[in-house]
Amino acid sequence: MIIDSHVHLGTKANSVKDLLDAADAIGIDKLVIFSGDVDCERNADVLAASRAHPDRFIPFAWFVLGMHRPEAIDEAADQGFRGVKFIYPRDAYNDLRYYPVYERCAGHGLPGLFHTGIVARSDEDALMDVDTERMKPIKLDRVLRRFPDWNVIMAHMGNPWHDEAAMMLRWNRNLYSDLSGSTLRYRSPAYLKSLLWWGDDPVYKDALGRGAFEKIVFGTDVSPARMAGVHADYQALFDALGLSREIRADIMGGIMAKLLGLGEKGYFA
Repeated sequence: MIIDSHVHLGTKANSVKDLLDAADAIGIDKLVIFSGDVDCERNADVLAASRAHPDRFIPFAWFVLGMHRPEAIDEAADQGFRGVKFIYPRDAYNDLRYYPVYERCAGHGLPGLFHTGIVARSDEDALMDVDTERMKPIKLDRVLRRFPDWNVIMAHMGNPWHDEAAMMLRWNRNLYSDLSGSTLRYRSPAYLKSLLWWGDDPVYKDALGRGAFEKIVFGTDVSPARMAGVHADYQALFDALGLSREIRADIMGGIMAKLLGLGEKGYFA
């Protein structure tokens, strides 16, 4: 089962069809989808799409830390969202005022997908007071230690702070990362291998005995027209590093299936 862990639901009327067509073309079985609007009004569109295609779409709620109420997490869980996407925090991710939000996510078993690293420029930057510094990978360290049983995924592996993100993957058993964004285009397989070195020697595996590539998940974060290219980038990395068939399968969907509580046939428990 292949799961794309990072997909924005577009604003075009046929965006759902575009996503499904693109996924079908490259064999993606399920897509984690979320919106991207400041006021979260399009969370309803995400939920509607997932209800129309429950076998394909996995809905994540879009949540802006410092703008939205912690109770919105409870409401999202009740509505059927399976995780939460965080970006554009009004203060750093590790601000203590956000702990009630994280506590609710952990309590409901909703994985958190955090944008980490540099963020693209947009017309809403001034309105949202966007500051990449607040989204550096290290800003999650305090959170992960406070909520050790809450599964968290770093989008983009902290690009360009890959070294920081890679070591956090090793020391935090509840942390994972996708390689979406430009990382696979400008970082060589050799470079990524040098960062994700731990695991070849049992002494250096994480607290649960896993190697580095057992903490990586597949995610595209691009338009439907470009999804095949990102899929090819992942396959090229696997080939260059000689990753086993088992590790490839875990990255492409097995790990996300476990984090989301999906059974072997792709249904939620």
